[in-house]
Amino acid sequence: MAHKPRKKSVLPQQLELALQWAKDMDKEVKIIEAETADSRRVPVLQVFHGKRWVIVSAKASSVSVVLPLKIPESARKKITKLPDNIQEKAIFMLRQQLLSYGRIGYILTPLGVRKLGDVEGVLIEEVLRLSPREYSTFNRFADAVQEVITAGVWVLHFIGGMSSGEEPAESVDSSEAVNVMYV
Repeated sequence: MAHKPRKKSVLPQQLELALQWAKDMDKEVKIIEAETADSRRVPVLQVFHGKRWVIVSAKASSVSVVLPLKIPESARKKITKLPDNIQEKAIFMLRQQLLSYGRIGYILTPLGVRKLGDVEGVLIEEVLRLSPREYSTFNRFADAVQEVITAGVWVLHFIGGMSSGEEPAESVDSSEAVNVMYV
């Protein structure tokens, strides 16, 4: 009996595991290509979670779960009409809230932006190690997908509120977080 040789995977081992786990979580997953900083094309996963999606990419011995957000031009135009002191207070509050998510990192683009109306995008990221021998890392992977999306939904709600012309509140009402937790 002839055996067919096993097709060699095009994915790094940690992405293979992330792909399997995303499927185990009943998520739609696509393998797509992304360009690295040094212009190489590498495979990444696009994992769909409700109405949103995240990108999962391989790092040296870990994976990165990233939610890229582009701020709508219409919202940015409305926000730029707000006084500078309100925009500066709002960007401080945005950064403060993103820092409160203990396991995520973020980048506001363009770098060095000082007013909320100048923010073109937000990149929210969580980096973690996956291991097929430690099943608890499955839970961390599932948490990472949810946590970056929860933070992203908060950002979009905040930007939406600011584009309505309202001054930011002193604290964030987290009562809605339960409603968006499992989108």
